[in-house]
Amino acid sequence: MKWKFYFLVTSFTLLILANQFQSEDDRSLSDLLLNQALDILKVIPQFENQKTINEEDQVVIELPMDYDFEVQKIIHDLQLARLTSDQIRAKELLEESSRLGNVEANFILGDINLYGNYSYPTNGSLALKHYKKVTELSSNATAFFNVAFIYSTGLFGQTEINQAKANLYYNLAFQEGDLRAAMVLGYRYSQGISLPEDCNKSLYYYQYAANRLKDIYDSGPIGGLTLDSFSIRIADFNGGVYGKGVGDIPNSLQRKASRYDELLVPNSLGSEEPLFNSIYIKVLNFYEGSYLKPRDFKSAHRYAKYAMQQGMQQLSTLIDLDKKYVAKCIYIIGRMFLRGEGVTQDFAQALVHLKKSIDIYPFDDTYNELGMAYEFGPENVRDLEKAEAMYFNSSEGPGIAGKYNYGRLIYSKDQAKAKDLISVAAYHLYLPAVYHKVEFLETSDKTKTCLMAVNNLKYYVEKFDPIITSLEWAFHELIFGRSDNALIGYSMAAEQGYESAQASAGYILYQLPSLLEEPPIIPPERKKMALNYITRSSAQYNVDSTVFLGDLYFSDKDYDKAVAAYEASSMRGSSQGNFNLGWLYENGHGVDKDFHLAKRYYDLSLLSHSKAYLPVQLALLRLRFKSLVNNLTGGKINSIDGENQESRTWSDWKNLYKKIRGQNLEIIENHPDHTDFDDVPQDNDGEMTFDSEDIAVLLFLVLTLGLFFLVQWNQQRIIRNRGVNNQNRANFEFNFRVFAI
Repeated sequence: MKWKFYFLVTSFTLLILANQFQSEDDRSLSDLLLNQALDILKVIPQFENQKTINEEDQVVIELPMDYDFEVQKIIHDLQLARLTSDQIRAKELLEESSRLGNVEANFILGDINLYGNYSYPTNGSLALKHYKKVTELSSNATAFFNVAFIYSTGLFGQTEINQAKANLYYNLAFQEGDLRAAMVLGYRYSQGISLPEDCNKSLYYYQYAANRLKDIYDSGPIGGLTLDSFSIRIADFNGGVYGKGVGDIPNSLQRKASRYDELLVPNSLGSEEPLFNSIYIKVLNFYEGSYLKPRDFKSAHRYAKYAMQQGMQQLSTLIDLDKKYVAKCIYIIGRMFLRGEGVTQDFAQALVHLKKSIDIYPFDDTYNELGMAYEFGPENVRDLEKAEAMYFNSSEGPGIAGKYNYGRLIYSKDQAKAKDLISVAAYHLYLPAVYHKVEFLETSDKTKTCLMAVNNLKYYVEKFDPIITSLEWAFHELIFGRSDNALIGYSMAAEQGYESAQASAGYILYQLPSLLEEPPIIPPERKKMALNYITRSSAQYNVDSTVFLGDLYFSDKDYDKAVAAYEASSMRGSSQGNFNLGWLYENGHGVDKDFHLAKRYYDLSLLSHSKAYLPVQLALLRLRFKSLVNNLTGGKINSIDGENQESRTWSDWKNLYKKIRGQNLEIIENHPDHTDFDDVPQDNDGEMTFDSEDIAVLLFLVLTLGLFFLVQWNQQRIIRNRGVNNQNRANFEFNFRVFAI
């Protein structure tokens, strides 16, 4: 295979050299055409109906459940017919410049056809054509990556999928220094995705990316670059794939400033709500930002300064809780002066405010910031002994950053203690500590530690998603209603190995229908890609994706694979997976009916999640009734108590009745209050009759069964009617809200 790779590289080199001998007239003309096209594009909006989000807006995200290639072609043709004269002219100029070999014109046309820039209709085949032409004319890392991505995904049914070509172009992008390609190759080698599984090669690519990213991190302000991550699962804005409180994995939303809202609602903490508590929370809102609202350092500084002024005036009368919030606000001011956030960097002011904060109430983070000021400040401030003392004070508490910095500073004096401190910080996922932990691993047996090193480096590089992924762009495309572009963005990050992006891409491609809805109507190519992404997400220990995978197989009536997925989720402690397994055993899909095992899995579901109480109890009630009927009729199904009942004949039932009747008569005759056998209820033939309680129980069971079959019949009728009227079926939308706070 190596000779093919070198042959293609040589071909690309010759094409680039051939481009150098392009006639000067053609080059000048192509540049002229390109400039004319760019002048026209300047006045064309990037997208139709472009909108901005204000702080008070409530954003509704809509995800179309259905997808049809014929409908998309109709939409494409309508968009072409609606192009303005400026759009048509600009495209003609770009295409002519492209024909003359202009690299930039080809790249712009590739972007237009992939993303729909300037409100042009998209076309995956044309995007691939123009990006490939860019790669033939120049060594463009982004073009190499985009071609690889298109071959890897087929753009979900628009072009061919060719993983061999994808790997080739990912390698070419990596050779041009593309860190995204390094992550893709590292992830593929670690998981054996269209490449042989090779931990050492995976480690090589992840180490390359980590080294480059560490340089970027260290080049930021003191304490490291600010990384506002958008590595989130979009379903978590709606409570998860299965709704709020149902999933088995933690919510991925970490930067949602609205998590403080309940503390800002008037009277939420009573009429005597602490003033400094409210101000501090407001400071955090501005200082941290959210997914819809960027950080606002100037506003954070203004509110923190107000809290400091008020707090210092009232300090002698404040309770300890208020003093803590005042100290935190002053700490944030000192941190902002130290890092130059919203204010001019000033080490003297940083020291003044950090020391003042410690005097009011000492926090581990404050000691850590003081240590960094003494370690990295100018000559007149720098004092390594004081820095070490401050780091030590921080490390004595729960402060993770202080433990790392103290360990890093004393590494040359006490390696054993330093390694312990840095390892603790790495265990708590403090980013610089994770990188240094890998250095410790490399000094030991590489054969045993390769996988651990890969996992640590993968975590490290993925924290740089604002720099090396399209996740932020994808999220904003989603909230602006461009779900197709969002899918491309999340899929690119999914190729890089981001589990959250894999879950999000799968969720965009396929959303689970509600009970009375039929499954989404989507082409096989898109459902296959959804299955692919959900499988990869499941392999990265997303238990909800594992259950989702089982649901996808179940919807295709592939019960064996559904059982395997549910069993995998059950082994990971999934309440939903256990419940689904119980249902399969109860109804005999993919497994033999077994009421005893069904009860066991229902019980496990309840043990795994307290919110499963009601559905589990209803399921157990239904199961007990089925088991009772099975026992009475002598069915062969393993009963809820784990015992098989022998089949009874009609004679057996009569003998059993006579035996029970005889025992009842004997009890009645021997009862001390018995006066006469005629008091026992009898029918005209002298047989015993059922009393009112027996009749009530019997009627309840009959009505329950009747209601169950009526609901089932109604559901089937709805589905049949939808199937008949499928051509007139409206496109279902899945809506959920994101608040811009």
